[in-house]
Amino acid sequence: MIEVSESEKLFGAIYTTGELGTEIKEQALILRGKEGSFIIIGCAHPGLNEIVRIASNVGSVYGIVGGFHGFNQLDLLEKTKLLAPCHCTVHKDELARRFPDAYQKSGVGWMVEI
Repeated sequence: MIEVSESEKLFGAIYTTGELGTEIKEQALILRGKEGSFIIIGCAHPGLNEIVRIASNVGSVYGIVGGFHGFNQLDLLEKTKLLAPCHCTVHKDELARRFPDAYQKSGVGWMVEI
């Protein structure tokens, strides 16, 4: 087991945002792929904008998979090529309408190649 509190490279092309949040603490994984970085999130309680800001240090954010929670600053997602919101996402319908080329309906068994 490796205990991580700060943003860092774990191994290979896999990074962590480190521990984020105050009341509800979470980490997100950042995977560096051929097209850019992919963020894999739990519920994004600490704020998707903060998670994306930290992930941008690894490289341009190509895709985001996971819960977006109540995130509504959709302008920040304009350049993102893959958006796969899951559980804990308030604005799924708006994401699908605003980003039809990037939006992917996801859930159990959904897969993406990076």
